[in-house]
Formats: sequence, structure tokens, C-alpha cells
Amino acid sequence: MAPATMAVAALAMLLIQGRTGWAQKNGLAFWEPDPARVDPMLGVTPKKDAVRFGFLRRSLVNFDCKAELMEEQPAGKHGAKNLICTLPGKTAETIFVVARFDDRGKDRPTWPDALLVPLLYHALQAQPRQHTFTFAALDGYTGERAFLQWLHRPGQQPPSAMVVLDSLGMGLPNVYIEPTKKSEQGKPAGETKTVMWGQGLKTRQLMGIQAAAVQPEGFDAKQKTDLWRWQQGLTGSTLFTQVSHSPAALIFSEYSKDIAPVAFHQDFDFVALFLCGIDVKLDSASKNTTP
Repeated sequence: MAPATMAVAALAMLLIQGRTGWAQKNGLAFWEPDPARVDPMLGVTPKKDAVRFGFLRRSLVNFDCKAELMEEQPAGKHGAKNLICTLPGKTAETIFVVARFDDRGKDRPTWPDALLVPLLYHALQAQPRQHTFTFAALDGYTGERAFLQWLHRPGQQPPSAMVVLDSLGMGLPNVYIEPTKKSEQGKPAGETKTVMWGQGLKTRQLMGIQAAAVQPEGFDAKQKTDLWRWQQGLTGSTLFTQVSHSPAALIFSEYSKDIAPVAFHQDFDFVALFLCGIDVKLDSASKNTTP
């Protein structure tokens, strides 16, 4: 076994040893990873997608994603596979959390996004969840296509919401949510977008960081440049724009050449708190909706 492979395997086992809780003043709680155990993984980036897949699978198993909760989805040629893990909640209403794990080279790292998948799966076990959460780690463009086909298959119940993670661990987090269409006003899709938009702002306020919640109405010149950037460059933008049947949020960070542990943990906290928030808020919104 190559040294890098051995290091990743060892680190996968270390993940289960430290469980610390971070409870917010508003009652939301999630397990926060120990930087001493997680940070070394940011410097050990496997080049082979199969090694990355194996690491993610071992980590999710260690975090109690049992066989009946895990699906290995064929994702194209050469044995490529997606990894899908379900975290049951009180209801069957589902929130999807999606990231790519394939190696795209130094300029577009996906490894921090991949690491977030098992860490978030573990984090959300800190308190009872209203929704069922489904975490999907996708193997490249072919993985995206396979996932979308699976998501749109006949009889598949569309998720209540989708959260796509992209280019995290390199700067301040941003949230992009498409504006509500006229046809969605007063309907569940429009209400879900409103909840996600508001939770993006609420999360920024709770954490006291200068993260941006972005929507395309009333853009200034800089915001238009940022919008063009994620549309053209982010790995998750293709997936985000193709999920047309369910409200979606794209969470990404400002581009940088290097992965920064401080930024990674800040982004982790942001995403975890955002997910906890929409879990509660979407549940409350559905209960307050009259037929």
C-alpha cells in the first residue's frame, strides 16, 4: 500500500475517536470535528478516485452508515461509482447534500468538499432531525449524470431541497439560491427558497462572518462577476443548474490556490449550521401551510 493510501486509511479510523458538540444559542447542535485529527487530511490528497472513494466509504461506515443506508451507484466506465448514504429523520421528506470527490487537479480541488460528506453525516447525528438527509459523493461528470438519472427516475420522490457543496475550505462561504419564479410564488418550492435564503443570512449573522448570500436580482458589477465565475468555473454549477424540479442552494467559497484549515472549519460550521437551520425551518413551514 502506498504511503499516501496508508495515511488516508489511518486518518479514516481516527475520525471516530473525537466527538465534541457545538450547541448554538438558538438550540441547533451538531458534532464539530477535532482539527487535530482532521487537518492532516487536508494535506493528504489522494490522486486516484478509487482511493478517495474507499476513504469516504470507510469513514461513512465508521460514522454508522450501515449497509442498508448505503448505496454504491455505478457512474460510468472503468468502475466509477457514486456513494450515497441516508441519515434517517422523523419524516420521509428528504434534504440532499451533494459534492464531487473526483480529482480535477490543483486548480480545482474537490477534496475538501469530499471530506465534508462524512463529517457532515456524523455532525447531524448530534440531535434528532426532522428531515431525512441523503448525502451523495459523486465521481466526476459521469457521476453527476448517473446521479441525476437516478434522481429523476420514475416513482422517485423529489427531495424537499438540495444543497450542493463546491470549492469549500479556501475562503469565506457564499450561498447562491435562484430567485423565486412567479409560478412558484405561494407554492412549496417558493417557500423553500425563501427559507433557504433567510437561513443563509441567519447563518452569517450567527457566526459573525462576512459570508455573502447571493441572488441575481439587483446585482452590482462585482456580483455579476461572481455569478459569472461560479457559472463558468465551479464544479457544482452544472449539477446545481440541472436540478430544476427541487429548490437548491449552492454553497461555495472564494477561490484560492491553497486549502486553508481555518477556512475549512469555518466552512464546515457554516454548512452544518445552515443544514440544521433549514431542517427546522422547512419542517415548521410545512406544518404552518394550510391545504
